[in-house]
Amino acid sequence: MNNRIQQRENGKKKAVAKIHKKDTENVVFVGRALPKQMMNQVKKAFTEFGNVQKIWFRTLVGFNEKKSLALQRKFKKEGREKTLMVGNFYIRYQSKEDAERAVQAMHMKEVEWHDDHLHVTMAEQKKYTRNAVHLRNLPPTATEKNVYEAFESMGVSGVRIFRDTETGDCLGTGFLEFDTAEACDLALQKKSVKIDRKPVYIHKVLKKKQLADQKAKKMIEVQKEERIKKRLGNVIVTKKNTPKKRIGALKKKKVPKQSRKKSIMK
Repeated sequence: MNNRIQQRENGKKKAVAKIHKKDTENVVFVGRALPKQMMNQVKKAFTEFGNVQKIWFRTLVGFNEKKSLALQRKFKKEGREKTLMVGNFYIRYQSKEDAERAVQAMHMKEVEWHDDHLHVTMAEQKKYTRNAVHLRNLPPTATEKNVYEAFESMGVSGVRIFRDTETGDCLGTGFLEFDTAEACDLALQKKSVKIDRKPVYIHKVLKKKQLADQKAKKMIEVQKEERIKKRLGNVIVTKKNTPKKRIGALKKKKVPKQSRKKSIMK
């Protein structure tokens, strides 16, 4: 399956290349908000695992000349101007084996030239299904670093958060992968974790069939609730429409006070 990459030139989209899926099998993703100036350090660290064909950098925030000045002013006002200067590296190896060797050796590794763990995976990463949880309600300022630190004691093997390509802000959702199934279960037992004072909710990652079954089950419960509400509504309407005379006739008639006294004297 082919994917067409497009870039903007003078505000217009321009198709520049067609990339086959097999071309991404040898590509390694190196993340955690790295500045472009670290190109030489990244190259030196990853060439020892095999023949590197190409290294390129991509910023977290995608912007063209027209909106770059506006974004720079906005981020500077918010004290986040560095966000525009950081991003991720992509490394293409000659063979898939070299790429996998680099991932195994460098993932979650601490290096001298960066103040955070490196997040190294295959660019064509498999979907999170095993030993993973889905995070919701992440704050816009969330980073892979503070998400990792919130769960570090449980044995985190991978973090992925989704960002707005216009602003670089977190979209409020992401995935967290653990080394073991036990660590994953432990994370699910937590009702919520706070990141930047905001509660983050943790859910199990479900497969498509499980999601479909869950959706069907929820639909059945909703239909059941609607039937119960309808029955209760009919009962209330029937009671409301009962004639007052009929209700009065059903009540026990009161005995006059004089009649009560006579019956006592007897």
